[in-house]
Amino acid sequence: DFRSVGYANTMIRPPAEVYRQVTGDSIDGADLVFQHSFGDTSVTAQIGYGNASNRQPGDARVEFKPGLSTQVLAEHGPFTARIGHSRAKFSIVDNLPLNGLLASLNRVGLAPVANALDISEVDGSFTSVGFTMDYNNVLVQSEYALRRTDSRVIMDTTSYYAMLGYRTGKFTPYYYYGN
Repeated sequence: DFRSVGYANTMIRPPAEVYRQVTGDSIDGADLVFQHSFGDTSVTAQIGYGNASNRQPGDARVEFKPGLSTQVLAEHGPFTARIGHSRAKFSIVDNLPLNGLLASLNRVGLAPVANALDISEVDGSFTSVGFTMDYNNVLVQSEYALRRTDSRVIMDTTSYYAMLGYRTGKFTPYYYYGN
């Protein structure tokens, strides 16, 4: 939910460096949200649990079963900080090129190689930390994220971005850097 509500981007598109690491952005299941204020600071915590299936090019799907996601967001005046962690077992389903490769490897006696390349019930996690500041006309937004998997095919990744902008009326020029 943090991508859709309450963590808006000044940029037209969310930064691909961070948000393309994991294909899913929702879970079909249940979530629980708790919010409490500590003086001038508001803290929101969310936990979600369920399954997800995301269609990929070529009618393949990435399935997350089950997925567990936690987010904590703290807001104090013009500052917002967020930390999130999600984990799931994931599988790539109906990927014809991958299925053909695995079948060929099994056929020629390379079952250990096929097993090492199979993407079924793989443990994966995604952790991110973000910060925004919207003070007077100055905007700062940044995020740092890690994807970790127990797969030889889906690599571990680290990404980040930073954005600095200045609001002048309805116009907000900004500088963005991501990797």
